[in-house]
Amino acid sequence: MSVKKQHTISKSARRSRERPVRRIVVIVVAVLMVAVATTLGIRYYQQVQAERASERRAQQMGLSDEPVTEEQKKEHKVDGYDKPKSLTIEKIGINNARIQEIGLMAPTSSGSQQMDAPASVHDVGWFNCQINPVESKKCASYISPLGVNNTETAAVMDGHSCSGNGCVFDGLADLVAGDEIKVTMGDDAVVTYTVDMVEVVDLDDLDMKKAMSSYRPGKPGLNFITCDGSWSATDSRGVVTMNRRVVVYSSLSE
Repeated sequence: MSVKKQHTISKSARRSRERPVRRIVVIVVAVLMVAVATTLGIRYYQQVQAERASERRAQQMGLSDEPVTEEQKKEHKVDGYDKPKSLTIEKIGINNARIQEIGLMAPTSSGSQQMDAPASVHDVGWFNCQINPVESKKCASYISPLGVNNTETAAVMDGHSCSGNGCVFDGLADLVAGDEIKVTMGDDAVVTYTVDMVEVVDLDDLDMKKAMSSYRPGKPGLNFITCDGSWSATDSRGVVTMNRRVVVYSSLSE
């Protein structure tokens, strides 16, 4: 056999071997493109669904998403030196968020009561147990973040989370032990707390007694609650809500 003919056969054989390899490469690339497109499509769908659920909750609760200006923050007042006025958690971008007083809502048909939440998605709610439509269940004194009478029962704040769409507590779950929290009181005094622990629990497993207790017995505590997870649950009023809760426990700094 001549060298030329041998060379031609060799090239032909090499091409025959390369064709299946090219087909496999094309197939792999196509499968990867489909997988990426599917993943992006699912994420987009989930984001759209989350936004719709968040909007539906806002409508059901009559929430406002109007931005709060710096001037409005400066003008915000409270009626007591021991009541909290604003909250700053620099790590998650909360800068002097207004704090509003909230209480317990009217009992449901089963008699259970739920903690209220601020009317704006940009504000923080401070739980004042004296605000209760059931007269017999009003507390004698509220628990102030000032740290005077909250060594066993913690001061508690809540706020809205809306899947990263601009609500005040969207980043609450990103806090870790050691992070700093600053509360400006009614007389402009600043009280500093330090995060002890962050936990995420299923809505049905939320222990409100624990969430309202000081993490370090004998030391003033300030705890925070917000929503997390998917918009696949309803609260005691039948309003759509997320299926998990983030609870942050913090103690008065030394």
